[in-house]
Amino acid sequence: MLGRTDLRLAALLSLAACGGSAPETTTAPPAAPDAAAAHAAMAAPRQAGMGKVVETMNVASYTYAQVDTCSGPGWIAGPETTVTVGQTISWTPGQDMAGFHSNSLDRTFEHIEFTSAIAVEPNDLDCSKMGQAPATPPMPAATPGAPMTPPVPPVVPGQAPEATYTGPVGDVMKVADVIAEAPAKAGQAVVVHGKVVKFSPAILGVNWIHLQDGSGKAEDKTNDLTLTSSATVAVGDEVTLRGTLGVNKDFGAGYTYAVIVENAALHAE
Repeated sequence: MLGRTDLRLAALLSLAACGGSAPETTTAPPAAPDAAAAHAAMAAPRQAGMGKVVETMNVASYTYAQVDTCSGPGWIAGPETTVTVGQTISWTPGQDMAGFHSNSLDRTFEHIEFTSAIAVEPNDLDCSKMGQAPATPPMPAATPGAPMTPPVPPVVPGQAPEATYTGPVGDVMKVADVIAEAPAKAGQAVVVHGKVVKFSPAILGVNWIHLQDGSGKAEDKTNDLTLTSSATVAVGDEVTLRGTLGVNKDFGAGYTYAVIVENAALHAE
């Protein structure tokens, strides 16, 4: 997802390996650069920012926002967040990408900053106080009596640290149960354990994992669960992963997932 070439199409074609078939095309899409090349193409991380929303739209689980900041206008993108024009928002430090083209929006951004978190601020933008660090999204409050487990780290396109967590595993769900209960548990954290049957790295900024545990049936597609993660695994590994359950996710070009676990972190023994 870097540069001015249409790498998103190449990524989506590669995504067919995670389920579904690629659409026909008369010309071969350009190959995506390897991770090292992609990393080298990025600018240095920017500082945390704050600005007033001028324009915003949501697409493919991301929120895009044009913001007026104390240093001028700019674009940011991060995990899907409810924001409206006129609100003041802050965001954590991210990576600046030049010449980024979004196929979903059919739009090229001269510069855009990808961030791991966006927060709506209670007060209007005050440039006289911008020497102070902007507020960042608070950690979710712990439920009384619930085991303390670290939150699933967010995945930023092109800036994905190895996602692992330690501590209590919690309630492990069967793959078939995750799929069956997805409508009721959408947006909740789930833990699954099983064998990796397919691993597709560095597609749309994340790694794609297919997990099976012997439950469910292939004929009704309840035996295989797709997860996105920044963790690196191998086919044949038996792993425990914790992530956020999503339903009816559309990544563009006809690639939709009725059930998917996003931002999955690997349990470290």
